[in-house]
Amino acid sequence: MRSLDCQVVVLRSLVAPAAARECETESAKFEMLCMMHSHCPDVCVTEGFTGGKCSTWKLKCMCTKEC
Repeated sequence: MRSLDCQVVVLRSLVAPAAARECETESAKFEMLCMMHSHCPDVCVTEGFTGGKCSTWKLKCMCTKEC
């Protein structure tokens, strides 16, 4: 019986939970170039998103949330 318990524990640890996808959309309120230390995430939260980050190429504030 103990062997079976160990197998169940091992199997549970091997099954990874499904990762949530993250969706992005450009902020409607952020009006300046988005640099590394900006307030982009704060602005996105006021728009109803869970966070935000600066895009690498366009320097735009991209708001994020789970899809």
